[in-house]
Amino acid sequence: MPLLTSSSSNDLCFAGDFLRRQAQTLRLMAASLGVSFTQCIEIMSAVKGKVGVFGAGGKRYLAHRLANRFSATGTPSFYLAPEDINFGNSFPLAKDDIMVCLFNDGDMDRYADDIFNVARKNIQILTIANRADEWIHNISTVLIALPGKFESEHDVETDSYEDQLFLAIGDMLALSLMNKRNASRHAQEVSEKKATRGRRVQDVMSSSSPPLLPRGETVRTARMLLRRHAPCVVGVMHKERLVGIVSDSDFRRVRGRIDLDMPVERIMRAPKTIAAEASLAEAVLLFKQSGDSALLVTRDKSPVGLLAALDCLKA
Repeated sequence: MPLLTSSSSNDLCFAGDFLRRQAQTLRLMAASLGVSFTQCIEIMSAVKGKVGVFGAGGKRYLAHRLANRFSATGTPSFYLAPEDINFGNSFPLAKDDIMVCLFNDGDMDRYADDIFNVARKNIQILTIANRADEWIHNISTVLIALPGKFESEHDVETDSYEDQLFLAIGDMLALSLMNKRNASRHAQEVSEKKATRGRRVQDVMSSSSPPLLPRGETVRTARMLLRRHAPCVVGVMHKERLVGIVSDSDFRRVRGRIDLDMPVERIMRAPKTIAAEASLAEAVLLFKQSGDSALLVTRDKSPVGLLAALDCLKA
């Protein structure tokens, strides 16, 4: 059995102290949950539109993850980048939508003007922040403030510490939403089997035209359509033929290597569609295989509609 050196002993002390402090903080958070948390759940469970999750800098990844968690509960959600809340661009949120903001010290003041402009559009803002500044109180419908750091003999990395707190709050919100809607995995599977028996895709698909764009259009246009019609996939056409699709998962796949002005075919993938005459049971299986939140519906190989995963659950 290898002997502990002074270096490895220090490593163990650092790791043990870090975990003990994290556990202590999470216990404090659990004990301090109050009306602001329940208000968030009530607002999100009643939302009629979409949820945009904003995060900048180191919080981009966390915002992406939180949007995915909310989508898994049946709440159409997507990531909001800093450029999305700049009113020089097409703003992706409307009156029935809500915005969830993840803020740390460095981001609060930098995006204050943009967030104030969102609030002026009468969009509800739910904020998770590591401090409760007065202006954040003023623009937030609900504010959840994270507990402060505990003192320690070791200098635990602040970003890592805060990330765990943001993730913990996000997980609690998502799980509480699932509990409120009685949407456990077993209940969903039972509901799917009962609801889809004998039903066809054409019975529940969206009656409006699906979002399509021609090959050669920019990635920026594809992202705008995804935000406007969420949850959805965008079809890429060439000479009246569907040649590809783009979804939020494709943007996550190329994160950090994307130029919004490059042609959309650079990130599109082979079209995965479902026929309008197919059964809902087939659609549910395809959703599980593809991992997308929506499917393009075709008739005679031409896109005629859009089917969201949530449509199958509501059927």
